[in-house]
Amino acid sequence: MSRVQHSSRPVLGITGTIGAGKSSVVNILKDLGARTIDSDEVVHTLYLNGTDLHKSVMEAFGNSVAGPCGIDRRILSEIVFNDPSSMQKLESIVHPAVTEEVRRLLAIPGDEPAAVLEAIKLVQSKNINLVLEVWIVTADSAAIISRLKASRGYKISEIQRRLAAQLDATGIAQYLDSNNPTVRYRFIENNLTESDLRKSVLRYWQEFLQSAN
Repeated sequence: MSRVQHSSRPVLGITGTIGAGKSSVVNILKDLGARTIDSDEVVHTLYLNGTDLHKSVMEAFGNSVAGPCGIDRRILSEIVFNDPSSMQKLESIVHPAVTEEVRRLLAIPGDEPAAVLEAIKLVQSKNINLVLEVWIVTADSAAIISRLKASRGYKISEIQRRLAAQLDATGIAQYLDSNNPTVRYRFIENNLTESDLRKSVLRYWQEFLQSAN
């Protein structure tokens, strides 16, 4: 499948499971001058009161998911993570809106050498057609559990439930091999010290820029 050009700069995709440390990698890339787009933040913005997406989600799931400023993501996640059909319904509503907004953000003029798109379900979405390469961020289970306990206060049962609903690093790679074999990808190990992670990201970022130009 050919890449779809919606930006004057090459786009690098960042993905991985919850707790793998994708944001740590993205923050380093931002320091290196990349334009960064976090799909989760895009969703958060589109869930605010008054947006078309807010209206669509309310119509689909009812007043129980309403929060003071927009969609209550905690309540909504409890619904969809326990019901695959509800998850599918939500994704059919959310993904087109997110794709449209991501493309708008990528098209904004700027002098960044490349853009970085972070998304937990990047390879399953149409946004995969926007990227030249995918970095799959990995971490061992102990690191993931530790991060999610510290940052989100999740219990182990909740972490296991959420991980079970996502492709792991191997599954992401296999999905790409089967569905988008022309997209390059590499694994980024995030069990490293911050210093070592930064060195790895810098090296791979330079390689990406060289290959994209």
